[in-house]
Amino acid sequence: MNALESWLRSKLPLQQNVLQHAIDQARRLANAARVSESTFLETLQDDPSVLEQVLAVAVPAETWLFRHLPAFDCARSQLRSVGPRKARILSLGCATGAEAFSLAASAREAGRDALTCEIVAVDWNQENLRRAATGTCPPLAQRGAIPAWAARHFQTDSNGSLQLVPEAMAMIRWVHDDITGERMPLDCDIVFCRNVAIYLDEISRDRLARNLATSTQMGGLLCLGHADPPRLWSDAFRPIAVAGAFALERFDPLHEQPQAAPSRTRLGPIATPTAVAPMAPAVPSLTRAQEFADAGDLDQAIGILERIVQSDPIDVEAWQLLGSAHLARGASVEAEACFRKVVYLHPDHALALLQLSMFAEERGDGTASARMRMRAAHVLRGDAT
Repeated sequence: MNALESWLRSKLPLQQNVLQHAIDQARRLANAARVSESTFLETLQDDPSVLEQVLAVAVPAETWLFRHLPAFDCARSQLRSVGPRKARILSLGCATGAEAFSLAASAREAGRDALTCEIVAVDWNQENLRRAATGTCPPLAQRGAIPAWAARHFQTDSNGSLQLVPEAMAMIRWVHDDITGERMPLDCDIVFCRNVAIYLDEISRDRLARNLATSTQMGGLLCLGHADPPRLWSDAFRPIAVAGAFALERFDPLHEQPQAAPSRTRLGPIATPTAVAPMAPAVPSLTRAQEFADAGDLDQAIGILERIVQSDPIDVEAWQLLGSAHLARGASVEAEACFRKVVYLHPDHALALLQLSMFAEERGDGTASARMRMRAAHVLRGDAT
């Protein structure tokens, strides 16, 4: 292990596969700059923006408006229950801002403004925050129809991109920080931290779990991602039965038992219990996931594949199969997100490019559709760029 790899391993709190991706990217950047790895290490140590370039490849800024819409329905309901006091919302790993924009629109719809609601949006990447602070959401971040109730909080700029209205932007405070550090805001009514922990190592996940518990006030709302590990909520949160929201409520485990806690019916109907499906294999495998998919058991297949990409976020084949499973189930937004992940990791993946072309065509974006088809054609002809 040379000095560059050793320093990155000591510096970055990433799980092993993601960390290796960052190390490989650092070496590529050193080669592109035609400098030695020791010289590039000095640049990394002196210039945080270069380290952010390395991390941007390993931990992509993947975000879009109203991702998992039921979570924002829960947020609006939570804000209405807070009363007249000022509410605080926390968006951890906000990337280029689409989640914070969605939360701001939700807050406005719940009757909030900059005097009665603050949204603290935190990210480790200065460039992400710079782009987010413009309030602009490029077409790529709009992967489905904006809900009718939110449309009035956006306007279209001269380039055709969506722009959050100034009244909503005024609620958001952008913060450059490490979400596994010790300086997270406290007493938040709502915390969003979705699909961030999948990139972190075990120690950092534990720190993040503690931050989530201390940042969310009792009775507050926590929204996670579909692939986030259970350790993030452990005994400090209990699930809220709203399908597709991945939402939990903060409670005090010293004074309440999760099993005896009352249901949060005000956020939506409680699902009727269903028969328990057979357990997926203890060790997830692509072969087993494919067997479930071929048998038509898409829920089992998706469950296995989500466990695989949680442990190895750069497994291209797993992302591709996960996208296909979502597509077969009719979950087009989730499917497109998976195929974009495939193309991000493997720019010359012809099948994923063709799938993305189809989604663009369905949205009426002929230019993007043609571009994807052309890229796929180059790959299939063997002259990919």
